[in-house]
Amino acid sequence: MKNMGIKLKIILTVLPIVVFLLLYATILLKDSYNDNSDMKTTMNITETRGVLRKTVHELQILRGYSSQYIVSKGKEGKSDLTDQRAKIDKCYDELVHAYDTSNTKFPNEVKDLYKEVIDELAKRNNHNDKVDNNNSNFYKNMEFYTRIIQKLNQLRRLLNLGVQSRELSSLYDAIDAIAYIKEQTAEQRTTGVAGLRMGKFDNELHERFIAITSNIEEAAIDSAIRPTA
Repeated sequence: MKNMGIKLKIILTVLPIVVFLLLYATILLKDSYNDNSDMKTTMNITETRGVLRKTVHELQILRGYSSQYIVSKGKEGKSDLTDQRAKIDKCYDELVHAYDTSNTKFPNEVKDLYKEVIDELAKRNNHNDKVDNNNSNFYKNMEFYTRIIQKLNQLRRLLNLGVQSRELSSLYDAIDAIAYIKEQTAEQRTTGVAGLRMGKFDNELHERFIAITSNIEEAAIDSAIRPTA
């Protein structure tokens, strides 16, 4: 009985320590799991953003080549146009692959917009046929590509909401602000070149050019004051 009393005292003395260590280990494992999960999410977002950025860049180039081809009435840029379309085909495959491998980890808002972008870009062959057969014009061509580019950039901003690191999220926001200015500048350049090649700026083209210029100025001001906000 005396031995049992000593054993019981030892158990009662050690038991709280063991329970504490088990609880502490559980907390550490949970934190480690959360950190690992956050890291995987951030890596997934970063990789997806890379695919979106590449697609936007290639679409901006294709928009320019398509506009050149249309404005020249098929006399200029056919070779560049064909090569660039092949690059977009690869971008499309990468977009679909990124969606198929990551969409279960995205919130519904991101999934819906991502699927919308894929569906829009899947219509490119039909658009290409219209361009090749002179059944499109400068404005319709600009609208087709600009709409997709805008949705891709919007998708990048939505993805940022899933980044847990405030510093990294702020960095991505800054990059996206620059990307917006880049897109407006690319659209402005394509519009300006089209006007010069056509030898005139009609009212619609002139208004488009002025509106884009205004957007660039507003975006530049917004980017300048953002850090102090």
